[in-house]
Amino acid sequence: MAGLTQDSKGNYRARRRLPNDVREEYGRLYGQRHEAKFYAPATTKPDLAKQLFSGWSAEVDGRIIAIHAQRKGEGLSLIPQQARAFAGEWYDWFVARHPFRQIEAWEDLKDEVQRSLRESVSEKVWEENDPDDLWREDEEVRKAVRPVLVDLAETAQFLAMKRMALDNETRDRFLDFLYEDLAEAFNRLIRLARGDYGADAYRERFPKFIAPDNGETPWQLFERWVGERKPADGSVENWRYYLLKMTEHFKDRSAASITPDEAQQWTDSLRTQTRLGRTVKKTWLNASKTVFGWAARRKLIPNNPFATVTIAVEKRIRLRETAAFRPDEWRQILRASLGISATDTPDNAARRWVPWLCALVD
Repeated sequence: MAGLTQDSKGNYRARRRLPNDVREEYGRLYGQRHEAKFYAPATTKPDLAKQLFSGWSAEVDGRIIAIHAQRKGEGLSLIPQQARAFAGEWYDWFVARHPFRQIEAWEDLKDEVQRSLRESVSEKVWEENDPDDLWREDEEVRKAVRPVLVDLAETAQFLAMKRMALDNETRDRFLDFLYEDLAEAFNRLIRLARGDYGADAYRERFPKFIAPDNGETPWQLFERWVGERKPADGSVENWRYYLLKMTEHFKDRSAASITPDEAQQWTDSLRTQTRLGRTVKKTWLNASKTVFGWAARRKLIPNNPFATVTIAVEKRIRLRETAAFRPDEWRQILRASLGISATDTPDNAARRWVPWLCALVD
């Protein structure tokens, strides 16, 4: 795992070795073939540098995940309406990503799509047909042009940012929508470059994206989270108990069907006379927010129902002015240790000498 460091000039840097099986594709898409590198100038505030580093690390993870999934033909399956709405999210992302490019650049890219169409058919077919009709009616034309759309629309970067991968059928459906959407995105950017900041009527065509409910339980989400995030063994051992209990509580329910109100009610019920709110917040709620937050970002569920959940934490009752031992207390402890004369076993030796070592360190 890459760590954030500062060089001799105070600049923030990090390096992460890329897996061998993704280097070629990662380099083609993002320019770095052996290592992913992070940089922030020395003038960056420490908290902001850490925030930027965290975002960079998550982005690299997403890119690697997307490349692996794409290669295997695995990923999220979306019905046409969901794919159309997802194209709307791409449209917003793409326009926001390129606010200051020159008009001529967008015109050239529009022409590149047309050139790819023309090169996919004979000159006779091109002269006798409307380009849009060729796109709609000929699957071979779409197969030839889709790679161009992938590059020009920067869909690999978009999916990496979303930490998502699409299955082959959904990917093709998504790209087919982008044939028209990309042209309209170029038109929007041209208008912005000319100083036209009026309402974007084309954007209103897109429906709201709602993640599919694939029926996965909280426990199944947890298993997927463990497989992708590779957390420490201690976290897996502890959190598995929490997610199993949640799955048992929401029996025969999918994780996507849990509402924020139900998440709040279940979290409130965890607080008992022996399990304080502080414990619930630090363990149960932390696990729930982390796993469901990851699932929401991966579009496995519509939203994170635990995002707004809170739990009241008891005020710590201080029965003394300090957590340290008072002089009379540590003297009593040391006198008791002196009473242990037999140190022939490890336990007796520890009782005899550990209090003295603690006293010396203190």
